[in-house]
Amino acid sequence: MTTSLFSRREAFIRLAALGAIAMAPSVRAEAPYPAKAVKIVLPYSPGGITDVTTRLLAQHLSVRMGKSVIVENRPGANGIIGTSEVVRSPADGYTLLSVPVAFVVNPHLQAQLTYDPLGDMTGVSLIGRIPMTLGISGTLPAKNLEEFIAWGKAQKEPIPFATNGIGGGSHLGALLFAKAVGLNVTSIPYKGMAAAIPDLASGQVAFAIDGVQSFAPHLGSERIRAVAITGTTRSPGIPYVPTFAEAGLEEFNSSSWLGFLAPKQTPASIVNQLSAHLDAVINSPEVFSNLQAFGLDPVGGDAESFNVFLRSESEKWGSVIREFAVKPV
Repeated sequence: MTTSLFSRREAFIRLAALGAIAMAPSVRAEAPYPAKAVKIVLPYSPGGITDVTTRLLAQHLSVRMGKSVIVENRPGANGIIGTSEVVRSPADGYTLLSVPVAFVVNPHLQAQLTYDPLGDMTGVSLIGRIPMTLGISGTLPAKNLEEFIAWGKAQKEPIPFATNGIGGGSHLGALLFAKAVGLNVTSIPYKGMAAAIPDLASGQVAFAIDGVQSFAPHLGSERIRAVAITGTTRSPGIPYVPTFAEAGLEEFNSSSWLGFLAPKQTPASIVNQLSAHLDAVINSPEVFSNLQAFGLDPVGGDAESFNVFLRSESEKWGSVIREFAVKPV
């Protein structure tokens, strides 16, 4: 009788176990990444080099990955609004961020940021560097970098230079240049470099540092003279303009850049996939030549290299901002 009781209990336990297994949800392998569309948030308005470059890469990335890659402009507060949105997004590789150098500049200017750029985001790929050109007014007697520096040092009053906004690449680049050569300068902010060009051509401001596209329409007329460009090689668009190193100023190198990032906790396997796809896209002949035509020096590479670069850029521009006591307006 005892044996019969234990047998019934054992049978009951086995049946209960089988029932639990039958009722448990089936375990399915996760779909390979990407399983749906990928969104790239661009925290600036449409138009401009950052926008057209991001859209070009999205188009080719979509073909390579076999899923739609869409670009969504979320402008405002010098990139802060769009960046905040991505920081709050799921860290699953389906929401990325496309940003220029302002990404690492903002925390040094904005004390009330609700996120930590380097702590809350991780690099995916450094798309390319944007060489900065020193354009001087055609009204000045200087014809090259050496003559401009000599002219600048002879001025008794601070030299006015144009910027496309306080804390932007043109502003900080000009301050870094002034520090390198020992010029006394004062910034004149404009709502974009396009608005500053007439004043530069007429001599209301003496110089500006920005991408060559800003000056290109006026270079042939000598209303504005491009006297030097950052980077290790000359620009294909203005091959007659020497690099700063060639012109005798090796210590100055101020380039803007464009990069893609993802929320910090995005799995490394997904980040590495994205980096590899982007590197292949960037180095394809068609995209590479298009990026050069846009004024970029294509880079690519892996995520960790970009993270190292981001930290060094943050340190460099933070030092400039502190030294010149740059304050947001």
